[in-house]
Amino acid sequence: MKFIVLFLLYGSSLAYGQLKEDGFYIPIEKKNCGGETYELSKKSFCITEKPLFRLDVIDGRTGIMNAKKTVFFDLLLKSEASKKVKKVVTELNQYEIAIVLDSQVIGLAVFEDSSNYSKIRFYSSGLKGKIQDIHDYLGEVLNK
Repeated sequence: MKFIVLFLLYGSSLAYGQLKEDGFYIPIEKKNCGGETYELSKKSFCITEKPLFRLDVIDGRTGIMNAKKTVFFDLLLKSEASKKVKKVVTELNQYEIAIVLDSQVIGLAVFEDSSNYSKIRFYSSGLKGKIQDIHDYLGEVLNK
């Protein structure tokens, strides 16, 4: 059912090895995939052809933080993106989002606070140890 709703919401098909634009995508369970799958944080999934939103909806980012042997940073979204994210998350019960940079899925992020959809948290475990590079790249995008 989630897959059908997602397909209708975005009117897109699943990707089959195509180049992806930078942005945030909703991960779809592997059992519902018809195309390329990705494996991150011990999860297998695919993503839609088009992003939920592009990187230009990022309003800012925090510095890299450490807590309980975990390294992370937060991305702060502009208000229009927060409203869209809240709708998708609540309707699909989807609390993770995939980020694509340079046509590659580089990580899964989590909406930890169900009352605040303006903040997405990226953990190092889902970023394959490249958290500083990703943080720097996103800083460059924000400064354009």
